[in-house]
Amino acid sequence: MSAREWSVAWKTLVARPSRNERGRTALAIVAVALAIAVVVAIRMANRTALESFEQTSRAVAGRGALTVHGPTPISSTLFPRLRWLGAYAEAEPYIDRYAYDPRAHDTLELLGLDWAAEVAHHLPLNRNLIAPGSRQQRRAAVLLTSYYAQRYHYRRGDWLPLVLNGRLVRLWIAGVLPQSKLATAQSGHIALMDVAAEAHLLGQVRGAPLRFDGLQLRLAPGVSEPWLASQVQPFLPADDHVEPAAVRRRQTEKMVSAFAANLRALSYVALLVGAFLIYNTIAMGVVRRRTAIATLRALGASRRAILAVFLAEALLLSVIGGLAGLALGRLLAGLALHLVSMTLNALYTVTHPKAVRFTAGDLVWALILAVGVGLISAWGPAREAARVAPAEGMRPGLYETQFAVAKHRWLWLGLACALLAAVCAKLPAIGTVPFWGFASALMAVLGMGLLLPFAVSHLLRLGRSRLLDPASAAAGRNRWWPLRLSLGLAAASLLSALRRTSVLLAALTTAVAMFIAVAIMVGSFRVTVSTWLGETLRADVFLRARDWTRSNNAPLPREVLRQLERLPGVGAAGEYSAVPETYRGQRIFISTAWSRDLESGRRNVRLAGEASGPMHRGCPLRFLRSAGDWNIWRRGSRRGEVFVSEPFARHFDRWPGRQIQLPTQAGPQKLRIAAVFRDYSSSQGYVFMNLALFEKLYGKPLASSAGLYARPGMTVERLLAQVTQVLASMPGERQALTVNDYQSLWREALKVFDQTFRVTWSLELIALAVAILGVANTLLAVALERRRELAVLLFLGATRRQTRRMLLGEAVWIGALALLFGTLLGVVLAAILIFVINVQSFGWTIQVHAPWTWLLPACLLVFAATLIAALGPAGVAAQVDPVAAVRVE
Repeated sequence: MSAREWSVAWKTLVARPSRNERGRTALAIVAVALAIAVVVAIRMANRTALESFEQTSRAVAGRGALTVHGPTPISSTLFPRLRWLGAYAEAEPYIDRYAYDPRAHDTLELLGLDWAAEVAHHLPLNRNLIAPGSRQQRRAAVLLTSYYAQRYHYRRGDWLPLVLNGRLVRLWIAGVLPQSKLATAQSGHIALMDVAAEAHLLGQVRGAPLRFDGLQLRLAPGVSEPWLASQVQPFLPADDHVEPAAVRRRQTEKMVSAFAANLRALSYVALLVGAFLIYNTIAMGVVRRRTAIATLRALGASRRAILAVFLAEALLLSVIGGLAGLALGRLLAGLALHLVSMTLNALYTVTHPKAVRFTAGDLVWALILAVGVGLISAWGPAREAARVAPAEGMRPGLYETQFAVAKHRWLWLGLACALLAAVCAKLPAIGTVPFWGFASALMAVLGMGLLLPFAVSHLLRLGRSRLLDPASAAAGRNRWWPLRLSLGLAAASLLSALRRTSVLLAALTTAVAMFIAVAIMVGSFRVTVSTWLGETLRADVFLRARDWTRSNNAPLPREVLRQLERLPGVGAAGEYSAVPETYRGQRIFISTAWSRDLESGRRNVRLAGEASGPMHRGCPLRFLRSAGDWNIWRRGSRRGEVFVSEPFARHFDRWPGRQIQLPTQAGPQKLRIAAVFRDYSSSQGYVFMNLALFEKLYGKPLASSAGLYARPGMTVERLLAQVTQVLASMPGERQALTVNDYQSLWREALKVFDQTFRVTWSLELIALAVAILGVANTLLAVALERRRELAVLLFLGATRRQTRRMLLGEAVWIGALALLFGTLLGVVLAAILIFVINVQSFGWTIQVHAPWTWLLPACLLVFAATLIAALGPAGVAAQVDPVAAVRVE
């Protein structure tokens, strides 16, 4: 292919048409840019959130090559037995807790380390850094990061109030951490204090052996990590482990990988819609330029030159759209990170990610993605353009006729994709990532796209025949005849361009289907969670420590609970406790609950009874296969069996009748599973047991949350006022506890639920926006393509209003068909999301509920947006100059 041949083909087929159709070209670029922006924003947000976990883990681990950790605390009595370790490694204890700052209303990670060791090895500290103070001040000394101190106006020498382990403590700010890896962990939301001082703050008695969360082992040169781990393990509690620091980071990443994978999959929906639109743009260009292609072929242009020109056009659109999308994605990444962080904090653990960071890898990745999608999407139309023979190119209808004949072949391919979707839905997840679930959804989308030509052609043919029925015309034109005529002509026009119509409908149908599927999934999830909350939150007033997090079930002060229980309005109280454990290398929680009727002194009254008061013979759980919750609970408790949450059962494949081995104070114990209960509070998994079994295996529990039941005749408002009044007389405890009634806690839980899906809704709305831009783009191309046809209609007596109506009629058909097929596909995708992807990712089964009360208005808005998108192209069609349009004829 010579340079002259390329130049002539480029100017004729791309440069001149694009210059004459700037609006259509701009719309195509905007659609690509939006799709790339969504994917880039989610990629950057996910990476930043995971980097925050990783950076914090590295900072906490310090320079230690190995970390000793586990659910059982490390006692200081272990150190004499590890004296031999000094020849091979240096062992440093640490305590890691989250605390709540009531003044700043923010969460702070309080890290207890051996200050002397950190001065020598890790931090660029010196003795002059710590301000001189009294003995009491030095015992409560803490080092803040410069970021946290400046943000909340703390200075050296100030007192820092913190809620730690359910109690309000005051720490003395001895200094500010210098710049180091540790000071940048959690984006500066971290404080450092001496490990012994933090142990005493956590309630450990002075003079008794200290207990630590773990040890950092800094290896001497030449010491092998596996060898040292094997030598240390026999000295540790049975359920503690010696692992490289990177293992804990990988566990954290694995914990949130399913969530990140779901977000990535949703972001690719916009990209898939963009791919349809690129295909449509190039295909429309081929249709409109078939005469020019045939002319160039007759003048000697090679097939390779035609193919290269159209691929180059797609490449140009992709590169420009990719660069614009990268810039827009960088702006959207901050919002995406905020939404992702809220979800991670609500579902997993506390994180304070930094601002998103743009890298060269993002640029390369975005361009590769944009160019790859563009070239793959354009390959089919470009290849067909290269096959155009000079004689065929002079027959404009041949292209669409060939596609109409081939629609039966697409039908069989679509049915094959539907079968593959069903097969993939039955395959298990790979780890915690529902790879085959995503493949099933993709096959369903492709199947619908391939089935559309066959289904649309029949519906349009039926609509054309009914709307343009000669008998109706002969019977007389009533007031609806102009509308029927416009819709009938629009159906005939779309049917004559079946390829263009099918591709455009595939894009809009995919976006509508995903919107409906997510709406059904979220609506079902919300109703299920709301019902579950109504069944489990049965107390009248609830209490919890302010520093409570998903990963840190901080205990409530026992003496405060006893004082509140003595209030005249309290008839009964229920308490709940959860302690972290490790099962098969993953973090779970061992939990129990108990209650007391304060009048009779009876224990274990109903925790999930009526809101007006406790009821006997109650069960704190709701089981999957319930033959009477109370009977299952009573039978399992009498046998010394445990109950596991649904996420636990699914992730570890442990169901009723099977055994699990748990580490306990008496060593590993095998326990039989009695039943599986519903739980939507955590995807990490719970093992629940009655109080007697818990005390036998783990000792007396500390309540991490509590509920107070009002006496008969006492209103919830009066009881809440009594509790608030008592806590107001104890300012420290009032700041350390959160108090809610049933309604406020229920609303807060649903508010957190809604926040977790904001990023999902944002992705789906952007995908819809991309698809609607595609409608505007295609209809504009149609208006430009059919100028001569419209001019002939004007010469024959049609009015400009009628031509505008005809193009708007096409938008009506497109919107209606997209909603029809989008709803059908959306129901299928919702089933895949609910019964496959959601179950494999999080282990939750939910009750199906379609929120049609607001989904129907949303679909009407999509339909209206489609019509609005057609107003511009319809206006262009109405402004056609008939003389100029047919002059060439």
